[in-house]
Amino acid sequence: MTEFGPQGWKQFIQNREKILNTIDTERKAHENQQVQTDYGFLAEQKLNEWLNEFLPKRFAATKGYVVSDNYKFWNEENLEEYDIIIYDQFLSPVLWSSSRGDDPKRIIPFKYVHAVYEVKGKFNSTKTKEAIEKLSKLNMYINSNNNQLEIDYPTTPIKTHFHAGMIFIDVPDDTPHPAAALYHLVPDQYLNYIKVGLIMRSHQRDVRDSALIYYNYKTHSDEIVWRDEKIYDNGVHESKTKYYSTVNGVDLHCYAGIQWRRDMFSTFIFSLLDILNFSASTHCNRWLLNPSNLYGVGFNRTE
Repeated sequence: MTEFGPQGWKQFIQNREKILNTIDTERKAHENQQVQTDYGFLAEQKLNEWLNEFLPKRFAATKGYVVSDNYKFWNEENLEEYDIIIYDQFLSPVLWSSSRGDDPKRIIPFKYVHAVYEVKGKFNSTKTKEAIEKLSKLNMYINSNNNQLEIDYPTTPIKTHFHAGMIFIDVPDDTPHPAAALYHLVPDQYLNYIKVGLIMRSHQRDVRDSALIYYNYKTHSDEIVWRDEKIYDNGVHESKTKYYSTVNGVDLHCYAGIQWRRDMFSTFIFSLLDILNFSASTHCNRWLLNPSNLYGVGFNRTE
């Protein structure tokens, strides 16, 4: 079996190894300390740093908060803190920033935000549920300016340049099979801005593999076999589908899938780049397994 791919693909994949090695090294250094450093905090810090090196200069990644200028939120004081906010730094003001220690945070107007990600150290049912619940709170910002559009076109992304997702660092040895966490990957509400996620590594399989978490939002009229409230798992590809109540005569479904492959870190990153660069498209969810370029994507060939 021979591995091959475009020039530099192995070097690009090493970015993943560097991020994981840095997290592992710092986590190990803090293991014996009386006050433990949070695993997720290390991960979000290193991912933000790397994204700011990788992304085109138009975009910036930061930890912090998003705010709306909609009058409905003028008295809202409880802002949610998000791990990764990707915004247009050419257009967006930074309303507030804090650079205390190694934990910088910014407040960004939601209209300039292109993506929000939650980062979790472990992939399991508890952490997937926490991530989805946090991301579901972004729905109020989307709906506040688009109520009529949401009612008339429930299957169309409302703020078409925006999406949300999650990044998990590890599937530890002692975690039950990842398919169980799929029950919590599918939101309880129909939130078609949640489009993608990444599991960077699993200690239950080849540690060189990563997994892409991807979503499809469909209507009952679409020709697809639904596995409502069930898990499908063939060892490499796992999926779950959820049926939602009918909205204006349209039956809504959400399909969440996980696919493991060595090049899924690259696929995720370059799909993210596609979504950011072509942010006006409403077909972001169809690109995730097929980024527009193959940098960092390797293949196996049998001699």
